[in-house]
Amino acid sequence: MTAAEVTKRYKEVVKRSFDRHLDLFLTAHFLRSPTQDLANATPQAYAMFQLEPLEWDYYLRSHQAKRLSAAFSATSTVGALDQAIQDWWGKHKVQGLQAFQQAHKQHCISEDDFRALFPLETELCCVYCGITAGQFQRLIRAGQVQTKRLRTRGSTFEIDCREPRLGYAAGNLALCCYWCNNAKSDEFKAEEFQPVAEALGRVWRQRLRNVDNSSLAE
Repeated sequence: MTAAEVTKRYKEVVKRSFDRHLDLFLTAHFLRSPTQDLANATPQAYAMFQLEPLEWDYYLRSHQAKRLSAAFSATSTVGALDQAIQDWWGKHKVQGLQAFQQAHKQHCISEDDFRALFPLETELCCVYCGITAGQFQRLIRAGQVQTKRLRTRGSTFEIDCREPRLGYAAGNLALCCYWCNNAKSDEFKAEEFQPVAEALGRVWRQRLRNVDNSSLAE
């Protein structure tokens, strides 16, 4: 992967991180507020924000709720949270988000640390299933990759958050293949997913052996 491609990928990660982390901050701030509003959800508060484990559970609850009338906390509904966030965004779309984006830098991996995930001197390898970029290219050339999304995903490695609630922070990112990233998603922690990744790795290695055997038979 070229330096320009890594830079482009980093910018995409920063945007995803900011959108997700700001939403998490607003949800937690609403929960912490005695009046359950976002009047004090300022850049200064965002800069100092540290997520509590229980707040991640509330965040998931708000996104999993099937109805806005569903309970969010003991005294509010998902609808009340949703309206507060909409009102906050309506205000800050006019004021701008530059101060929040600046504060977000301390909540997201730096560009230097991100670049270190793509070492130039060694071949890239999926941290979960152990298959290398070169092995995937062999499988692709041999027609042994079946996904219809190969034009957009699968031919290059992706970035996964090992622990979903920690987001795109330094030390929480892993370089992995599309299949492991897609299967792990935000559902599993890294240690929970590892047996699945090892099974995927066995399938890929068997396909590689099949490619090698086919070449020998020709």
